Amino acid sequence: MVLSKAGGAGQISADAACNAISGSPLMRLFEPIGCKVDLSTGAMANATGSYQKRFRDLDGLYADAAAFEAMRAIWGERIVYEVSEFRPTEQSGDLIFGVTRMAPGKVGDEYFMTRGHIHNQADRPEIYYGQKGRGLMLMESPEARFASCRSTRRPSVMFRRSGSTARSMSGKTIW
Repeated sequence: MVLSKAGGAGQISADAACNAISGSPLMRLFEPIGCKVDLSTGAMANATGSYQKRFRDLDGLYADAAAFEAMRAIWGERIVYEVSEFRPTEQSGDLIFGVTRMAPGKVGDEYFMTRGHIHNQADRPEIYYGQKGRGLMLMESPEARFASCRSTRRPSVMFRRSGSTARSMSGKTIW
């Protein structure tokens, strides 16, 4: 059997050959796509999206509302954390890569934290890698059950299984 991309006379294409041999279509290969992260700062050079959360955006998140209000005058417009993400394409199943950089600080007895989020598709696992500082990941199930994973050394890795969980990060500093 002779293969030809062009599929000229007396030849068959690679797709047709694969189908003839295996009975299934040829697996499509894609060019690798990458992103660059400066490990000393956490900056992502070619992010496809990003957002920032200022102190004022975290109103209602902390148990000590009086401490939050007392800090608002000084911290109100300061960036508490920022997220950069890299989405290779919009295709389902692509691995999304993100970097969260958190400022160190506390509101009352609680360290600064992210607002958290709930995944639209619950079957998307996540891996978190901490480069600097110490942190904690707090997860909540739809039934309001909580679990946490604490990182006390760097570098360290935290893993969130697939499933319907909301998550938030807290820590002294991430970057």
